[in-house]
Amino acid sequence: MAFETMKNLIVGSGLAVVGTIAVFFLFSGDDPSGGDPVAIVGETKNIAELPVKSESITPNKPSLDQANSLSNDQDKLIASESFESTSGNPMPAQPQSSVESLLSVLRGFKDSEELDVDGLLTSMAEVLPGLDRKDQSKVLAGVGEILALHPDATEEVLGGLDSFQDRGMVVRSAVQYLVELEPDLAAEWSTGLQDASLKRLAVNRMSAAWAEKDLDGVIEWAAGLEDRQDLATALDGITWTWAQQDPKAVHEYASQIEDDDLRNQMFLSAAKMMAFKDPEGTTEWAAQFPAGTQEREQALSYSLFQWANKDVMAAVDYALGLEDPKVRDSGLLSVARSWAVKDPAAATEWAESFESESLRRQAWASSTAQWAQKDPQGLAQWMQGRSIDEIQGHVMRQAIGMIGRKDSQNALDWIQSLPSTELQKAASEALFELQNRSNR
Repeated sequence: MAFETMKNLIVGSGLAVVGTIAVFFLFSGDDPSGGDPVAIVGETKNIAELPVKSESITPNKPSLDQANSLSNDQDKLIASESFESTSGNPMPAQPQSSVESLLSVLRGFKDSEELDVDGLLTSMAEVLPGLDRKDQSKVLAGVGEILALHPDATEEVLGGLDSFQDRGMVVRSAVQYLVELEPDLAAEWSTGLQDASLKRLAVNRMSAAWAEKDLDGVIEWAAGLEDRQDLATALDGITWTWAQQDPKAVHEYASQIEDDDLRNQMFLSAAKMMAFKDPEGTTEWAAQFPAGTQEREQALSYSLFQWANKDVMAAVDYALGLEDPKVRDSGLLSVARSWAVKDPAAATEWAESFESESLRRQAWASSTAQWAQKDPQGLAQWMQGRSIDEIQGHVMRQAIGMIGRKDSQNALDWIQSLPSTELQKAASEALFELQNRSNR
């Protein structure tokens, strides 16, 4: 049903999709501002009237009567201690952590009829910066659920967050929550975001989540999108989920799409998912993409990286056999980077055979960074046998950056251990350049 529905609605539409849409797991963009309430076409549904899943933020607190009763029973106890009544016996209660306290506060905002935006942002500003990233993620997920139930406050709350990464985490939580409640509302909320990058993120993740629940439904919704960028982003999210369930169906459908950009983008999205399970088969499939396309080069590079992780020599042989010089170089670089994760010394040595100096230096920059992490002294010995022109610059910066990433003293100690003054000078210059960049 999903295949036939999508085929009838989209194949042959002739929609032009400009550019390549990626799956948004990393975030970048500007602060949004302004906003309008979510409007649902057709039957009006009030998000605030939908069932609330409060337990996802924090367990229910005692009622006001229960709290007063406890207070009256314990008013003779030492003021600095807190007790609860359990089976009639006073038991000391564990104090709430900072994140637990903030999540409790968030639950109150979530259940409120009208959101106090200033109060929400103030509560977060007082506690959030002091939390580790894991706890911050819990809080931001809670904020996403709040916005799902108070859509009219979306732009104001997002604009009050410090970083785009934080805003992105809130958006992902909101769309996931809304898809579980009502996918149509999730779609309206996502397409209504003002920041273009946040909108793409929301549409992509919403489409992927909706496809897990109702593939036919999200395909029908996507087919009705008038904005071509939204359509491409939505289909990328749909393909991401669909390819995990039935990659052959995605392949069959995408092969019949007349629009080159849309077809190639679906191929690429499917290839990324398929490569985890069958990198060799995916590589062979990706090689059949239209020659000269960016999607063909990207898909081959991705599948070869995965293939090298399982059978590096087979991946090497295949990459060397590619006829297109640009695609071959891209494939070889992917193999070298994958190999470097397991055996950076061997990957570095293999890269010496690359005819292209630029390709060789790119491969070395990746492999030496891995080598520096695992065996900095072994890397120093290898550098001793190379000319200074080969390793100064980007290669040396990668090594120094990895060695001194946690403590710059480690980099200084390693520089002193280098066997020649020439190498020490090149390493010192690389460290100085990295420090200047970090201070800008």
